[in-house]
Amino acid sequence: MNSNETLLDVRGMNCGSCVRHISQALDALDGVEEVHPSLPDKTVRVRHDPARVSAEQLAGALTAKGYPAAARAA
Repeated sequence: MNSNETLLDVRGMNCGSCVRHISQALDALDGVEEVHPSLPDKTVRVRHDPARVSAEQLAGALTAKGYPAAARAA
């Protein structure tokens, strides 16, 4: 499987419950392999198959759940 790693900046991630909701939202997407949130940095590192889910789709899934997100430029 071909995979990419995307770093997302996430606004509104303030507690353990937020981390759990964010992880669940991303894990539910087809093509997501690993999710590593960092509460202190307010970022999420996601390993995913870019042929199945794009960085924009990852960010959109979090934004739709109430956590505005954007992929960091490489």
